[in-house]
Amino acid sequence: MVRETFKLGAKELKEMMAAVYSESRDGLLKEKHVADAVVFLASQDSAFVTGHNFVVDGGFGTKSLSVLKP
Repeated sequence: MVRETFKLGAKELKEMMAAVYSESRDGLLKEKHVADAVVFLASQDSAFVTGHNFVVDGGFGTKSLSVLKP
């Protein structure tokens, strides 16, 4: 959908997404980030976390797609 909206090829979209993610603390999402979320959810520290979608995306979901300027 994003590719069609911005009329981008796969390579250009990947470069733009990498640029957006590189602004975040750790750059691109890594397996460790997901593993850390799983460990937290499996621990007693998450005892009061119920009924939520746990999004591990480096904050990308909170950013506007307007940063992806064609």
